[in-house]
Parts: sequence; structure tokens; C-alpha cells
Amino acid sequence: MLRLFISLLIFRLVTNQAIADHITVTGNVSGVWDVDTVLVTGEIVVPTGQSLSIEPGVKVLFAANVQFQVQTGSLITAIGNLQDSILFEVASPNGHWKGILLNNASDSSCFAYCRFRHGSANYGGAIYSVSTSATIENCWFDSCHAVYRGGAIYSTMGADCKILHCKFKRNSAQYGGAICADLSDLLIAYNLVIDNIADFDAGIRCQRNADAVICNNVIINNNSGGISAADTSEIFAYNNIIVHNKGDQGGGVYLRWSNAQIINNCITGNEAQNAGSGGGIFSYHCSPLIKGNIIKFNNAVGPFNGGGGIFLWSNGSPIVENNFLLWNHTAYCGGGVYCTEFTTPIVRNNIFARNTAGFGGGFYSYGCSSIIYKNSFVSNISNESGGSLRIHGNAPNETTLENSILWNNSDPEIYITSPVCSLNASYCDIQSGWPGLSMIDSDPLFVDPHHDDYRLLWGSPCIDAGHPDSLDPDGTRSDMGAFNYEQRFPISVLLTPHEFPYLIQTEGGSMDYTLRLSNHDPSPYNALVWCDVTLPDSSTFGPVLGPVTVTVPASTILAPVRLQAVPGSASMGVYHYNAYAVVGSDTSKDIFMFGKLGSGIQDSGFSHWTNSGDELRVESVNPQEIYPSSFILHSSHPNPFNASTAIYYQLPTSSLVRLKVYDTAGRLVTTLVNGWREAGSHEVTFDGSDLSSGVYLARLTVGNCASTLKMVSLK
Repeated sequence: MLRLFISLLIFRLVTNQAIADHITVTGNVSGVWDVDTVLVTGEIVVPTGQSLSIEPGVKVLFAANVQFQVQTGSLITAIGNLQDSILFEVASPNGHWKGILLNNASDSSCFAYCRFRHGSANYGGAIYSVSTSATIENCWFDSCHAVYRGGAIYSTMGADCKILHCKFKRNSAQYGGAICADLSDLLIAYNLVIDNIADFDAGIRCQRNADAVICNNVIINNNSGGISAADTSEIFAYNNIIVHNKGDQGGGVYLRWSNAQIINNCITGNEAQNAGSGGGIFSYHCSPLIKGNIIKFNNAVGPFNGGGGIFLWSNGSPIVENNFLLWNHTAYCGGGVYCTEFTTPIVRNNIFARNTAGFGGGFYSYGCSSIIYKNSFVSNISNESGGSLRIHGNAPNETTLENSILWNNSDPEIYITSPVCSLNASYCDIQSGWPGLSMIDSDPLFVDPHHDDYRLLWGSPCIDAGHPDSLDPDGTRSDMGAFNYEQRFPISVLLTPHEFPYLIQTEGGSMDYTLRLSNHDPSPYNALVWCDVTLPDSSTFGPVLGPVTVTVPASTILAPVRLQAVPGSASMGVYHYNAYAVVGSDTSKDIFMFGKLGSGIQDSGFSHWTNSGDELRVESVNPQEIYPSSFILHSSHPNPFNASTAIYYQLPTSSLVRLKVYDTAGRLVTTLVNGWREAGSHEVTFDGSDLSSGVYLARLTVGNCASTLKMVSLK
């Protein structure tokens, strides 16, 4: 009987421990926490070489303002799930705890689906990682504070952390309202960084040789800017949505002594305050690569500021290319770009449109020698002078302007204030004219200025009018303006979003766009057309439209307006909307970028991507604008060929004719015709017996018009 009583007592004690709803801890801790609540009453430490695992659903509440330390070689794993997260929080209202210190802990340490609230410390309000390359994913950081650096997370001394799919909201610090890093290499991806505050620098700050990949984040409404890189930090920031942030310098991105790469980001609606500069991007003593970004609606406020879109200051050789600089503003200098104090930028293939400034609506240069190559300046406004360009300085400097379009900007388009400054212009289309080699003054025929699409329609006088020794990727003579007209394909597809860029709200939304199929050939073509979507993780979803076979008549543009729904279940991040038109072995493709807001917690949205709108219809155009000359370049015969092939073409009138052959790298192979030819049919033999197998492009130019055919050599 006694033995039975003892057995029942032991059973009850074990059972009560298993179903305990809370425990109280202080001092050294290890093992497994698998209870409802852990109450921390004093400083706790995972000792050297020990481990602690925290199970889903556990609430870790701090009744004292103490730190949670994980020491050298020890391991912590706090892995919840979407339904049962792990909470780190204070036990009483208005209290604080001093965060988690990872001090040379195991690099296998991991926090997943955790919520951190009201942590407060000198460094890293929630997590302070020293020489610990932890993984932090699908976590929420709310209302944490650091006196100095990293309102939520601070990493240093080789703490190469991965911070993925997290949400940072209402955190604050002197530097780095959400995240601050130095002497570390970080991956910061797919996070939502919103409403954080820093006294000086940014929601995300990298300093002192902190190298970081910052990608696919939504960085919104942060005080003191979006991203900051300083003190020789090298960051690669791409595919981020950086919107509505405010800072003294660089509302969206701040760079100082950092040769950063800022690529394919949406940088919109940011503001440099308090007489600051660089509403979108501020660069001081740097040579960054700023490429492929949408820089729109940014503002540099105050009476003596500059660079509504980009501010480039003090030496350095930055490269600014393939960006859309639209609707940026400053009351002072450089609505699109302000370049000053011996900076030597290369500015190429950018659209400057509808920017406004007191001086230099599109581009303002002070004391700088700049190369401005293949840009389009359209509808920029300067309240004083220099709608497109204003060049000023007390030291000799020279600006080179080539293969560019300056159209419909406030008068005068170009203003040079000092006799020691000069502008060397050539092969440009400038309204009202400008001296230089091979300049024109003609309407460039943009695709859709109303929707900020400043690419060229077929028939534009700017096509094949650039420098004759400079070739576009399609092997033809360079076009004027930011982006070349693609001539390799019989059907060209162009996407024009009616809002650029679209930012889809958390609950979902829709985008309307025009899908243009352009056939500048005198023969009709059947094209296989479809659209799909590149998701934030670089995978492809779709098709969301088609595939459908479309007959595009000769010398015609089809231009249906379509409406694409984006569901609320779609993940947060940067997307790319893709359109394709395939004729035989030729594929024309076009892309526009859009963003999706969300919670920061990883999700998927693989349904409800509905597409509706117009049937394909013929856009009303002047045939002479589509195909201003009726000359015909026929296919070569034979094609493919072994040793030689014959090229046939027809001329409606006597004309100056140039027929050249290029390889696919754009190198000139031979000139077959270069002179006056009478009206009628003509045949030219191309001898390719000495050439290797491959694709070659025959380019026929008649007056200001041109056509290209593809020939295949098979040996």
C-alpha cells in the first residue's frame, strides 16, 4: 500500500511540472522552455558551452530591467511559427528590459517568429550581436530603443547576421532607428522597416566597414532617412521600396565615403529637411553606382539646398545610369540632379522629366566636369534659368553632352553662367537649337508623355541619329535619348503603366497599363503574346495574360489598355511585370517595376491575379509616323547560308543608301552599299566565306529611316 502511494505521488509531481503554465528564472539558464510564460526576475545568462531552446507560444516577460546574455560558444534557438510566435516583452506597463546580448555565441543561434517589444539598451534595443552570425527571420520588433546605435538590432565585430522577413516598427536610436551595423557583413532582405526614428541616420545604417546586401525591403515613413552607408561601408542595395522617409540629408539614401551600389530601387516621396540636400539620394565624397532606379516625387526643402532627386557632392566619380528621375523638386539648385565641388560624374541613359528647381530644372553643375550621354530631358522647369541644364563654376570645367534629347523644358533649355565653363554638344535633339555637330530640332515622338513614357515611337527623327561610331545593342547606329528603339525584332512590345511606379497596398489593388505591339514592317505578323510576373524571390508566376496569338497588321501599333489585379495575399516586396511578343525565333520583351506593401511576414499569393480590359485594337496613328518611307528590305536568300547570300531591297525614289553588316556584338563586319541609288529593285551579294558560324545583322539606312534583317551563317 505504501509503495502504491509513493508511485501516485511521483506521478502527480511529474504531471504538474509538465503542465505548468509558468516558470520564474534568474541567473544561469539552459535546456528547453516549453511553458506558457517565463518570468524573468533578474539578469539571465546562457553559460559558455550551454544551449537554450524556446518553444513556440512561449511568452518571456521581464519583471526587471535586465539583460539576457548568451555567452561564448553557447547556443540559443527561439523558433516559433506563424500561429504561435514567441514573445519577449516587459511584465508591467511602461517598463523596459535591456535586450539580448549575443557575445561570441554560436553562429547557429536563430530567432524565428519572435516578437520583441520595449527592449531598451545602449546598443541594440532588442538584439546586440557581437561576433555572432545569427539568423533572425520572420520576427517583429516594436517600440525598442537604443541610446546610441540600432534601435532594434546592432551587429558588430564580424556579426554577419541574416535578417530576413522581419517587421521593424516604432523603434528608435541615435544612429539606425531599426538596424545599425559596423565591422560586419549583413544580409538584410524582405523586411518591412516602418515608422522608425533616428536622431541622425536612417532606418538602416551601415558604418565602419560594414558591408551589407540590402534587398527587397519596404522602407517607409522613417525619420532621418531610409538607408545610410558611411565610413567606407560597401553596400549593395537593390529591389527596395524606399518611400516617404525624411532626413536632414538624403531622405531616401545617404552615402558618405561609401562606394555603394544603388540598383533597381523605387525611391519615391522622400524628403531632405531643414535646408538639407538630396531628397532621394545624397552622396558625399563617394563614387557610387546609381543604376536602374525610379527616383520620383522626392523633395529637398529649405532656401539653400539642392538635388531634389540626387545630390552629388565633393569629388568622387559617380555613375548615374538608366534611372527615371521624375517629378522631383527643390527650391534651389538641380531638380533632378545637383552636382558640385569637383565631382566628375558619368550621367547616361537617364530620363529627366518634370523636375523643378530654382536653378537647373533637370541638372545643375557647379564646378564639375560631367559626361552627359544618351539622356532625355523633358518638361523640366527652372524658375530662373536652365530648364534642362545649368552650368556654373569659378574654375574651368567642361561638360560633354552627346546623343541626348532636350525637349519642352522651360526656356532657356541650357544656361551657362561663367566664361570658364563650357558645353561641348553633339548629336542631340534640342528644342530651339544649340550649336554643335549633327544637331537637330524636331519633335522626338515619345510613346506616351502623359504617362511618363519617354521612349521613342517608330518614325522618331531621333532613331539612328546619334553618333555614327556608337551602336545600340541591336547593332544599329545609336539613337538619341535615354533608351534605344529596339529594331532586331519584327514586333516590338512596350508596356506603359498608367502610374509609375505602382505601390499596391497591403490589402491588394490593381494596375492599369497600355500594352503596345508595334509593327513597323510593311508585312503583317502573327505574334504570340503573354505577360507574367517576377516575384520578390526572383521566381516567376503566370502567365497572368495569354498566351494569345495576335495578328499585327503592317505599319500598325496595337494598343489595348489592360487592368491587372494584385491580391492582398501577394508577398511584400518589389515585383517586375513582364510582357513578351514572339515571332518565330525572335522575342521582344518589356518590363515595369511595381511594389507590394505588407506586414513583413512571409506570405504567398498565387491566386486572384486576374487580368481584364480592352481587346487588341488599332491605335490611330499617322502611317508616315509609323513608317515614314516605303522602301522594303527583303529577306536574304539563302538564309541560313554557307559562303554567301543575296540581299534584296526596293526603293520608291532615288535615295542615299547605306547597307552595312554587323555581328551580334555590334561590330561592323563590312559595308556593302554607301552611296546614291536609283528607284527600283536592287540586289547585293554578301560574301561570308571567311566568317565563323553565327548570326549577322544587315542594316539598310535610307535617308533618316532604317530597317534590319537577321542572317545566319552555318559552316
